[in-house]
Amino acid sequence: MDVFARPRIYMMCVRTTLVTDPEHFADRIEAFFTKYLASFARGPGFEITDFLLPAMSPYWDEKCVGPERPYHSGGDAEWARDHTEAFADAKIPRPSGDTLKTFGMSLPIPAQGRWFLSRPVREQEMAYFWSMKYEKEKTGGEAFVDVSQSIKRAAPMKGQIGCFTSETWTWMIKARRFISGRERLAIQGMSKYSQVEGNSDDLAGNFAGNAFSAPCCMAATAACFVCA
Repeated sequence: MDVFARPRIYMMCVRTTLVTDPEHFADRIEAFFTKYLASFARGPGFEITDFLLPAMSPYWDEKCVGPERPYHSGGDAEWARDHTEAFADAKIPRPSGDTLKTFGMSLPIPAQGRWFLSRPVREQEMAYFWSMKYEKEKTGGEAFVDVSQSIKRAAPMKGQIGCFTSETWTWMIKARRFISGRERLAIQGMSKYSQVEGNSDDLAGNFAGNAFSAPCCMAATAACFVCA
């Protein structure tokens, strides 16, 4: 946990209805964090990649890949205008249908490429935009971006993954792959997939949202433990 997270969590805890004695709460929460972090430091560390399916998993074709989407420019739609502006500002040519297809076919995981080409053109362009932008800027490290959002609001996160909503489509910019609904469940500790195994990946992704951010979860947990 970074040094900036603790004061945020403390303030969230103070605002909960469970905290009835704010004056002495700081000492109790600090003692809780000291004990918790010491215990956490002794445990194994995990990376997002620890929860991802193997590259050769049949899951992609079985649950994620759909028919290839025909290319369209979006016409006068708001998203198309936003994309034209964003690509121009980044000095990256907006891709044609052939460019998107070539990009999809070049992805490290072939099944992910087929999945990429079956997503709406708007999402394909979003994934392509951030991959090209990070490659152009030679940005180091993995980053994650929700391509279901507007290109004006999307904010890639480096080194950590953002909140999963029921409509999230997370693109790993460096690895150039989507994170499936099954993987989103696993990242949140729900690796027993049998309950939704017979359903689509879209449904699994829907079950994965809306996820709490770590500071919010910690605030609720700390308040419960300290005030109990």
